[in-house]
Amino acid sequence: MEKSSQAQIKGFVPLFVFITLIITSIASFGAYLWPKQTNTVVHSQPDLALQAQDLAAPLSNTMMKLGYNYAKQMLTSVKAGNPNIDAYLYADSGMGKPSLVFQSNDTPVAPIKQRTKLTIDGQVIVHQPLTLDDIPVGELVLVYSEPKVEVPTSNPLSYVLIVVALILTIGFALFLKKQIVGKLAKELKLLNSELEHLISKKDYDVHVTEQLSFGLSGTAIGINALINQIRDIIKGNKASQNELRQLQTSLETEVQARTLALEKATLNAERASEAKTTFLATMSHEIRTPMNGVIGTIDLLRQTELDGAQHRLTTIIRDSAFSLLGILDDILDFSKIEAGKLQIDSSAFSVSETIEEVARVLSSVAKKRKLDLQLAIAPDIPSNLVGDAVRVRQVLYNLCSNAIKFTTTDESRQGFVKISVEVAQNTSEHYTLRFKVTDNGKGMTQAQLREIFNPFIQAEGSITREYGGTGLGLSICKSLVELMLGSINVNSDIGMGSEFIVELPFSISGKVEYANKGVLAGRKVVTFTHNPNRRAILARYLSFMGANSAIVVDPSEIDEHQYEQDVVWVLDGLDGMEKVNQQLRDLLYSIEHNNQQVIVLSTMDESALNHGHIFYLNAAPLCKTSFMTAVLVAVGLHQPKQLKPSRTMNSYLNTEDAKAENKLVLLVEDNVLNQQVLTDQLHLLGYGVEVAENGEEGLKMWQQGHYAVVLTDLHMPKMSGYDMVTKIRDIAEQSPDINAQPYIIAITANALKGERDRCLASGMNDYITKPVELNVLEATLEKWQNASGNRSEQSPQPAPVQPADKATQANQPAIASDDEDTVEITATPDFQDDGIVTPQEPVMNVDMHSFTQENGDPKMTVEDQPPAISEVETDNEAVDESPINMEQLNKYVNDDSAKRLRFFRMYLEQSSELARDINGAVISSSQSEIIEACHQLKSISRTIGAEQVAILAEKFEAKCKEEEMSSDQLIQLRDELEESYMKATEFIQKYLQAAN
Repeated sequence: MEKSSQAQIKGFVPLFVFITLIITSIASFGAYLWPKQTNTVVHSQPDLALQAQDLAAPLSNTMMKLGYNYAKQMLTSVKAGNPNIDAYLYADSGMGKPSLVFQSNDTPVAPIKQRTKLTIDGQVIVHQPLTLDDIPVGELVLVYSEPKVEVPTSNPLSYVLIVVALILTIGFALFLKKQIVGKLAKELKLLNSELEHLISKKDYDVHVTEQLSFGLSGTAIGINALINQIRDIIKGNKASQNELRQLQTSLETEVQARTLALEKATLNAERASEAKTTFLATMSHEIRTPMNGVIGTIDLLRQTELDGAQHRLTTIIRDSAFSLLGILDDILDFSKIEAGKLQIDSSAFSVSETIEEVARVLSSVAKKRKLDLQLAIAPDIPSNLVGDAVRVRQVLYNLCSNAIKFTTTDESRQGFVKISVEVAQNTSEHYTLRFKVTDNGKGMTQAQLREIFNPFIQAEGSITREYGGTGLGLSICKSLVELMLGSINVNSDIGMGSEFIVELPFSISGKVEYANKGVLAGRKVVTFTHNPNRRAILARYLSFMGANSAIVVDPSEIDEHQYEQDVVWVLDGLDGMEKVNQQLRDLLYSIEHNNQQVIVLSTMDESALNHGHIFYLNAAPLCKTSFMTAVLVAVGLHQPKQLKPSRTMNSYLNTEDAKAENKLVLLVEDNVLNQQVLTDQLHLLGYGVEVAENGEEGLKMWQQGHYAVVLTDLHMPKMSGYDMVTKIRDIAEQSPDINAQPYIIAITANALKGERDRCLASGMNDYITKPVELNVLEATLEKWQNASGNRSEQSPQPAPVQPADKATQANQPAIASDDEDTVEITATPDFQDDGIVTPQEPVMNVDMHSFTQENGDPKMTVEDQPPAISEVETDNEAVDESPINMEQLNKYVNDDSAKRLRFFRMYLEQSSELARDINGAVISSSQSEIIEACHQLKSISRTIGAEQVAILAEKFEAKCKEEEMSSDQLIQLRDELEESYMKATEFIQKYLQAAN
């Protein structure tokens, strides 16, 4: 069929070509004979006279000045402007006939040397003489010729041929329409009707007619092929739908199964989370229970007679125990944060006191690492902000302890850690504080900064091995800060240190309150310090307190204020007491006669002057609260509380006396170690104790004795603390005695959130977490005393003890209270929290971890009161040849025999350790260790007057610094030093034996 349609089309081609050639030939011949019409532009006749007159003057100038060529160009442009105008230019020299210079036509017009206009044979001729300065120079002749217009002639044959061609074209078109277009339209209509039927019925088994002409058969074949494909697709789609339906059914079944499995897995996860929580609670309880024994025993031990070394060791044990508890708390906090159960408990607190508490706790660690711990607290921070003090303290403690951990001091750089807080912004109801912890430690790379807040991440593996830690601290800090609606950021670079910035919002509890604002009312305070940072901080504090502050930088400026009345001096001895002591000696006369007071900022390591107007303030670090309190004490606006007397465990209230004084405590505890520790603590606080092994026994004992206060563990065999308390409350409620309800204090090692609420909900009055610290237990019992109304004016005192000898009494440390205004008279290093020393008895405290300062001054505490040196029986000759220069020693102890004895004991202890270190370093040929040990031995030897030992130690140190030495050389120098050292220690031991 396709070939047939092609044959039909090919049959029309010769006819189509023939007729087209005939029509084209006729049309072409007719067009040839069609009349020609020329387009002639007819210009209007110009005013030649006027035009010639306008051209005369410029043409004359051009001819005479520029030349004939320029004149010709002007006439050529006239010709170009109007082709019907011809121009002729004659030059007249005045000596003959004018000469023709330019002509635009071959037929020239003769000049007549006068201006005239002529019309000859339809031409207009204008003669215009040319003059220059009234002298004839030529003549211009313009000729205008009328244009000729040709009229085309018509030819009738051309019209006939055009009409014939038009008739043939129309006839041929009608023929094509009837023979070709009509048939094509008929077949297209058939094809469209079949397609419409196919679309409307959607019966893809029916095909269109393929026997069509004019090429439509190919289109019909393609449509049929498309119909076949659609039919196949529909069949495949139906099959796919069937498969999809089956798959959907199976998928629904699988989803149901997976949903059941997910629900089961969720249930298992919840159970696992509960199990983890229970495990953490159990582990917390199991770890805190023995730690309660450790810390409690250490607290008790620290109340006994200890020398400096023993107190240092107890401090190390206590710090290590609390470090372990800190790790445990981090793990518990991380678990609660991970579970989303950590809540923020807001209450009014002092931000300044919280920061100072963190600084005091970490000051000993910073001192061990020889770091400068700086503190800068803005004085305009309200003292009644509302927030979570515990979490704020935790964040700052983590950041500061990290800064201390990764910062060191060496010969080239003094390491420092600075804690500062400022008001970032504030409104009438809210304050935003910006905390900064800055150090100059090793710093971090950008890669480390990106991961520093991730859990279990430290800066790098080597740091983990070198410094230790769980890697949870910063992760917990970030979570806590976000829970408190704050932000935390860090800036750091390798070798430049780090700066952590924390911004936290706080609300206000009632009216805004400021501590010590404007209380000095213009009182004169003179500050002398060489440190610019401390100078700025002190000036800011004093300005806030309303003082008339004066800053002295040079000692010569002191004279300006030395004889003024009622001046308070602030002398900075943190960088060394030698100059300060000299200044104090210079001020002694004016202090007494002008009613002046002196506050000495020191590290509590040395003080040589005892005077009633001199206060020594522990300013390492410089706490705002302590400094302001010291100033208030100095000006007489504050009366400090005296420290409580020392206690002893050797004498305590028996059961009868305790009942009589209402101080009998029932202790319900199943752990034997905790029983002993808590019993000793209660005895030390002046209470009598009876112990029950479990809740069941505790209930029976309470029923028999009706104790006023009960301390109970919560998790015990036979009967838990919860059950025991419930039964006690039920029995006491039915009792006719209105005082039958005891004051019950829960003591548990479970530190998880909610335990306290559970205890209070079950009927307990208070809650203490193990390990139980002595001051916490004392404060809790004081709450009971206040609540019961049985508290006397003085806090509970221990039973009277037999007076000990003078040295023993001096050796017993006092316990500082938690009040910020406590005056410290203790000589024990770790009891210096508030740092104010009574003027009557300046205290010299010792840091046993770092015996010397950079200037070599000793850090010793003198507490003993031995016999004077005159009472010691020594041979005069031996004294003359003594290896100890007593005069040198007396300069440090101010001729105090008790201090001299104390210095000797401390020297024996520390020098023996250094001697062992030197011997071990010689064996291992470690010259760096020899240098360090010899340097310390040299310093402390000079302090007590062992000059020969100091000289040999200095020689040994210098030799090791200068060159690499052989083993024989090291041994020779060690033997020389050891011989001199043995003589010095032998002398000291004899002196101590004689003193005893």
